[in-house]
Amino acid sequence: MKILVLQLARLGDIYMTWPVLRGLRRQYPDAEIHLVTRPRFEAAVEGLTAFDKHISLPTRELLEPIVQDDGDVTESLVRMTEFTQQLRDEKYDWILNFTFSPFSSYLTQAITHSETTRVTGYTRFADGTFSAGDDWGHYFYAQVGLDRNSRIHVSDLFGAMAEVLFTDADWQPPVFTEFSALHLP
Repeated sequence: MKILVLQLARLGDIYMTWPVLRGLRRQYPDAEIHLVTRPRFEAAVEGLTAFDKHISLPTRELLEPIVQDDGDVTESLVRMTEFTQQLRDEKYDWILNFTFSPFSSYLTQAITHSETTRVTGYTRFADGTFSAGDDWGHYFYAQVGLDRNSRIHVSDLFGAMAEVLFTDADWQPPVFTEFSALHLP
């Protein structure tokens, strides 16, 4: 089984994803688990060993052509297509979109390989219209939306989406194999 976890939200949301990734690893020990984050927050996965591959969304490279003086939208689309095709070629069995954003719903739809790919969280229908996806996506859309607080802790929401029952070990701090001492003057 090949699982992709999209976590393009903020730093705290990435840390709240740690227990879920550990739970997924425990439940699917032979699965290949990939995690996508934004480059700005990739340090938040240092010390976490519950996934096999970290993919940094190449935001700068994707958007660079648009912000140039000539505003080359076509080049930006070409780069985005290449990036999404690389992910699509991975042929994930399960995509867990923990981000709940319009962008992540388009990204999820673009990398979904086939009708057999299981998608949890926001995505898009084939015609591009929004799909809350599963029951948890519908919950988030209806109860939280863009301007309200969730009544469920985000880790519990992510855990429910991944069908993970947490253990105490899932909540442990990171394990670093190497430690560099801070040298103060």
